[in-house]
Amino acid sequence: MRRILLIIVLLMTSAFGCSSEEENELKWHSTKQAAIEAGLKEEDRSTDHILDEVTVEGETFVLYTMDDSVFVANIAEKGGSHAWYRANPGITVINVPQAAFETNTFSKKIFKVYLGVAEEQKETITIDNGGTVTPTVKNGMFYYIEPIKK
Repeated sequence: MRRILLIIVLLMTSAFGCSSEEENELKWHSTKQAAIEAGLKEEDRSTDHILDEVTVEGETFVLYTMDDSVFVANIAEKGGSHAWYRANPGITVINVPQAAFETNTFSKKIFKVYLGVAEEQKETITIDNGGTVTPTVKNGMFYYIEPIKK
């Protein structure tokens, strides 16, 4: 019985330790802009690589390029501090009409990101539920970010 209790306690400790370990790995800054600049520097990028900064349902996302890929980072907020948080690798959008992937924010919200190449304003794109939306077009790329309710 003691062994089972010990195993349960160890499992619970490691489970709770993972979330605070992830939190401790982030580098917290006093402003959102400082977090963005530090995150880009960590990724060996500059503000010239930013496609856009957008807020969706209270979550701030930074879309930026690296070679032929687009990356999406979330600016985490906690107690007035901000941190760069990237949950996913970049996605290559060259020679692909439209790419889509799910991303998680630091606050554990899930979003769907649609990306593609667009030299001019796109009228609409089709999203997973079969509906159509008008994406944002910046610097030859289009994107649309929607929350996923689970």
